[in-house]
Amino acid sequence: DDLLKEFEECVWCDVFAKSGKLLFGVCYRSPNKQIENDEKLLNMLNKVSKENVLLMGDFNFGNSIDWECNTSTSQGKFFLDCVNKNFLHQHVDKPTRGLSLLNFTLSSEIDLVKNVEIGEKFINSDHQIIIFNVNKFIYIIGQ
Repeated sequence: DDLLKEFEECVWCDVFAKSGKLLFGVCYRSPNKQIENDEKLLNMLNKVSKENVLLMGDFNFGNSIDWECNTSTSQGKFFLDCVNKNFLHQHVDKPTRGLSLLNFTLSSEIDLVKNVEIGEKFINSDHQIIIFNVNKFIYIIGQ
């Protein structure tokens, strides 16, 4: 789909299991990109949220979004509004780089992602590893 290709810093694949298809994506949002790039990100989120989706990545909103209170400063408001409008769930609740929560794991189903843990730093990065289970597909593999 051209809309998925429009936001260039994202890679997508379809994962198939007995329980259905999961659209799986990894994304990077540069903190230095123009408003046009953020609009492409929102368009992409609007498109993929209609499917069973799991998207993770570095979105670089610093601490501008408070996921627990569902509030944001002006910097992240457009993103938080889009996530809420599309009924996406953000599963990471601890900082992933220093004191900032920069890396998110978003899903279309609240129970899709479980047991989220923040691990050690990547070898060549100041970001920490996010470890989690994808419920629906872990169950299928274990049958």
